[in-house]
Amino acid sequence: VRGWWVWRFTNTLHLRMTQRHKLFWTRVICDLNMPKVRGQDAIGYFRSQFPSVPVIVLTGENDARGAADLFQQGITEYLVKPVQPDKLTAAVAKAAKDHVLFKDQFRT
Repeated sequence: VRGWWVWRFTNTLHLRMTQRHKLFWTRVICDLNMPKVRGQDAIGYFRSQFPSVPVIVLTGENDARGAADLFQQGITEYLVKPVQPDKLTAAVAKAAKDHVLFKDQFRT
């Protein structure tokens, strides 16, 4: 995606390493079906460790109940594959804007 850095993680160990090296991000895109970690577990980890970072779910599962549960956990968007590139770009841009607005609330 133009103008954005993209990091790819296959498990939560990779995420823990980013904390050790002081890497941070302004939004997360997470699939629900990944080979080494359940998406729901990864989302729980993101929300507990990075509560202000917006999480976008990009998945092949069109599951209204599952989406509702994830929204209760704090995700900002639930996109079902295949997703149009413009829709994904808009969701990522909105998440970045919302993250900046959220951070501004806590400036001293």
